[in-house]
Amino acid sequence: AQLSNAGSLAVTGAGLLTVAASGSGNLAVNGGGSLASSSGIKLVSALGDLNIGSQSFTGPTSLQAGGQVNILNGALLTGLGATSSLSISGLGLNSAAGSITDFASITVDPTTIFNAGRLQSRTTFSATASDLVISGGGTIEGTTAINLTATDVTGATINFTGSQSFKGGPVT
Repeated sequence: AQLSNAGSLAVTGAGLLTVAASGSGNLAVNGGGSLASSSGIKLVSALGDLNIGSQSFTGPTSLQAGGQVNILNGALLTGLGATSSLSISGLGLNSAAGSITDFASITVDPTTIFNAGRLQSRTTFSATASDLVISGGGTIEGTTAINLTATDVTGATINFTGSQSFKGGPVT
């Protein structure tokens, strides 16, 4: 399934803005447009990958994939406004040459984060998984804090493959 949005899609009043792939297919969202809903925005590929190009988001935003969440090369995902938080869930987060910027907060739960671009939050960047692997040589920014948490009770690990820069608040 694909949404090519070069304009503006918005929900007025209460209501969730949801774009979802049916079945086991992937979902691609691109076009450089904007998505807005004060109640929330969900991009979902329940069994496949979510491939996302440049878009701006106004409102709490959730990117969900049964596979990988892929930020396409050169893509810019931008959060607009104080309520534009971002949560990402899937098997992995892949940002080879894209950027996620200006979200009020960013929370990710994939086990694997490949970031060769920029992941930037105006407050807190949080990553939580049973074990966490971070690679790619990019930059992770959290003005207030950067929280990296491994939760496996039998021997949780956080592994870095190559370099990763951290900017902003303390890294815990």
